[in-house]
Amino acid sequence: MRFPIITFFIALSCVFNVAIAQQSFKFAHVTDTHVGGATGEEDLRRTVKDLNTLKDIDFVIVSGDITEFGADHELKLAKRILDSLQLPWYVIPGNHDGNWSENGANTFRTVFGGETFFFKHKGYAFIGTNSGPNMRMSPGQIPRENLVWMDSIFAANPDKQLPLIYINHYPQDSSLNNWFDALKRVKTRNVQLALCGHGHANKLYDWEGIPGVMGRSNLRANKAVGGYNIVTIADGKASYQERNPGVGMQEKPWVVVPMFDHHYENETISYPRPSYAVNAKYADQVKVNWTFEDASDIGAGLAVYKNSVITSNTAGDIFALDLKTGKKLWAYRTGGKVYSTPAVWKGIVVAGSSDHAIYAVDAGNGKLLWKVETEKAVLGSPLLHDGVAFIGGSDGKFRALDIKTGAVKWSFDQVKGFVSTLPTHYLVNVIFGSWSNGFYALDAKTGKLSWEWNNGQANRMFSAAACNP
Repeated sequence: MRFPIITFFIALSCVFNVAIAQQSFKFAHVTDTHVGGATGEEDLRRTVKDLNTLKDIDFVIVSGDITEFGADHELKLAKRILDSLQLPWYVIPGNHDGNWSENGANTFRTVFGGETFFFKHKGYAFIGTNSGPNMRMSPGQIPRENLVWMDSIFAANPDKQLPLIYINHYPQDSSLNNWFDALKRVKTRNVQLALCGHGHANKLYDWEGIPGVMGRSNLRANKAVGGYNIVTIADGKASYQERNPGVGMQEKPWVVVPMFDHHYENETISYPRPSYAVNAKYADQVKVNWTFEDASDIGAGLAVYKNSVITSNTAGDIFALDLKTGKKLWAYRTGGKVYSTPAVWKGIVVAGSSDHAIYAVDAGNGKLLWKVETEKAVLGSPLLHDGVAFIGGSDGKFRALDIKTGAVKWSFDQVKGFVSTLPTHYLVNVIFGSWSNGFYALDAKTGKLSWEWNNGQANRMFSAAACNP
């Protein structure tokens, strides 16, 4: 009789485990709050107040575009509002939080404590990542460091059968440069659902076999109130119902998604991927000598000095690689993401960081030579000319620094918006644009304004700020 008893307990254990994975619960999916926009703050306050009246919601997911422009004051305001929630909440950034950010997408991490999340709830795992693009106008791009983080999370949580729900601000398709890098990772798990925002509409998707749901924006748009979704996980299904603060919930779900193990390990379908066929066409003309893959995004350009190539990354590093082999020679870590392209003058490397500082390090060994603290992030790239480093920041200032000592030769404090470009030296002036539709020419010797131009637009998206003049 021992074998039937053992079989009975094994079967009972399997049923019990399935029951755990299928516990019913509800959560709120709030997205695209755009605090800093016309109605973003009020609409989010209404939603938080409404959520605090609900007794059957376990937690809230906020899936990106928390702010309009990723500005420091917008992020801090959004955090204060969300902190008034009487429920656990989890948040990721969207393109509006990082693409035009005066802080180099760094303040989101410091204000919210991170740009990813992973947690387990009643037999399900939830994983959320940043969508980018950060500081570079392009399709979305999940940061390299987020992909590395996903690998570490899955390594630390080896249960591949645990049902998984994946959250990213963007749809998981070619609107993201590297959507396939995320999908191939979650497909090693029992991913049953993916959630997004971005499109400001309730919509059902199929992302390479993974059911995807886009949630509406929290903004009211042309209506009296905004809205969000209540998601019910029960009986092997995810049901979405729109709720409008102060009005109530729609009577019926607008979509019901079956949730089950899709067994992606047995998948035989091939999906479109970026083509690199052009490389074969020119293989006789172009040869790869070496490749370096960083654990973080590299959002800056390169400087070549003697036998090294110097750049920076979003881990906060300014680092050098051997020009012949690609081997890392040295690295100096700052306190924030670095989008500033390093420049070299007589063995001195200069770059700005989103940690509110400008750095100079030795080009031979990466040792710190000097550091100039600023009031906000420094996203501009330095122009080194005649022993002077010219560089713009996000604190309304454009500085000229002595390259050898870091001493401030002059500082122009009337810049509107932030600077993320490399200035140009022409005749007697240093010239640059900013994210306020302004364009400046300053006397390179004194820092006095030679002339200023503005395109007259109210929308800063038209600024002559992303390209080097």
